[in-house]
Order: sequence, then C-alpha cells, then structure tokens
Amino acid sequence: MRELTIWTEMASVGNREIDEQHKNLFRLGRETLRILEEHAHDVERAHEVLNDIAEALGQHFDFEEKLLARNACPLLERHVAEHNAYRMRLYKNLNQTAAVGIDKDGLLAVMRDWISKHVPNMDVLCKDYLK
Repeated sequence: MRELTIWTEMASVGNREIDEQHKNLFRLGRETLRILEEHAHDVERAHEVLNDIAEALGQHFDFEEKLLARNACPLLERHVAEHNAYRMRLYKNLNQTAAVGIDKDGLLAVMRDWISKHVPNMDVLCKDYLK
C-alpha cells in the first residue's frame, strides 16, 4: 500500500484544535487509502470514503479560514486559494470515482501535497494567526 506521512510536532501550528484536526486528517488519509486498497473494485464504498475525507477536509478548511479572517491574517487570500485548489482536486477525484472508478494515485497526490506542502508551509507560516 502507498503510504502517507504521519503528523509530527514540526507540523504544529500551536492551536490545539487545529493540530488535532490535522492529526485526524493525516490518520483519515491513511485509513482512506487502506480502505481503497481493500475495496479496489467496490466503487460505492470508495466513493463513500472519498466523500468522508472531502467533508472532513472541507470542515477543517472552513474552521481555519474563519480563524485566519478573524485574526486578520495578511495571507488569508492565498491560504483560501490553496484550500480551494485542494477542494477542487478532491471533488474531481470524487467525480472520477463515480464515473470511471477509483483513482488511488490521484487521492494520494492530493493528500501528500496537502500534508507535505500546505501544512508545513502555509499553515505553519500562518500559525500566529491561528491562535
């Protein structure tokens, strides 16, 4: 199975709630990939777990964006744009799964990018505005 990294303190933004959300999303990403491996031919189950991760990530993004806006983060627009790009990639993966089948590599790429690029770069960069 293809793997995703685990959450580490280096990804901490110093906000317990956001750090817990990140930890949960990292775990959910790994669990989703495991389920997709086990149910490779069950498109309905795959769509269900992809929908779960898209919903969890969307709720996290909404929470983070409200906090950044409330604290007048100067990078809010860029942060929201990155979130929207991840949303679009996940929705594309959801639509593709419903239409032609599971794209595990596509989901893996979205989650790896979010984990390895967005969290340590954008979120950590904005951590003073996530308190």
